[in-house]
Amino acid sequence: MLMVFRRWCVPALCLAFGAGCSQGTDDEFHTFTVPAPSVTTPANVTSPVKSPSGVVAASAQVPQPPTPSDPVPARPPEPAVAEVPPLAPSAAEALASLSPLDPTKLPPSELQLLIPEKTFKTEGPDGAIRVSFDDIDLLKVLNVNPVPLDIEHHLPAWLSGLNGKRVVIRGWMYPPDQETELSHFIFVKDNQICCFGRTAMIYDKFRVRLREGVTTDYILGRPFDLVGEMTVKSRIVNGELFWLYMLNDAVVIDK
Repeated sequence: MLMVFRRWCVPALCLAFGAGCSQGTDDEFHTFTVPAPSVTTPANVTSPVKSPSGVVAASAQVPQPPTPSDPVPARPPEPAVAEVPPLAPSAAEALASLSPLDPTKLPPSELQLLIPEKTFKTEGPDGAIRVSFDDIDLLKVLNVNPVPLDIEHHLPAWLSGLNGKRVVIRGWMYPPDQETELSHFIFVKDNQICCFGRTAMIYDKFRVRLREGVTTDYILGRPFDLVGEMTVKSRIVNGELFWLYMLNDAVVIDK
């Protein structure tokens, strides 16, 4: 039995070795290796790195954003914001005293006597009586807007009776053409008229003439008292009622 196995196995082994070596030369030795499967490495992953300790670590490369071909323009600087200076005390006081009522924006109204009687107190030099701009406000006295050219004929007796009386009244100087040695000027109800551009109504202003030989300088940014002889008479210029009240022989009481 052993002899039969040897006779069959030896020729088979010889045939196998002969087949593997048939392509080489007699003195060349060949080895057989099994090829490893083909693996494609992604572009963004690097090959494993072997550390000195023998541990293999793989490091992934983080993809970077593409670099633009043209440079990005720098952002312009933010414009500087100018600081608003605080109001001076005199300007703040003037602003706080503005009247909220603007008669120029009111709808037309019919004439109606609202104050039939009124009395005044004596106060001031030369027996002057105290009068205010509210007292002679035709919107409050006669509910009239606009004021007609013949308004002088509709005034109540107590108002027309102020003509020729010496009165003291408090108000503001409208900015004049010059600042010193003023012998006449315009006297108005509030600084909304004299400083902020609102047109003075016919009953919100006086034409003032100072006493003979007396002058004054421009009084800016504050009210003051004025004593003078009051005139109540219509002055029509180019078909427009321009004046109704005047103060003559006036003296400034600056306090």
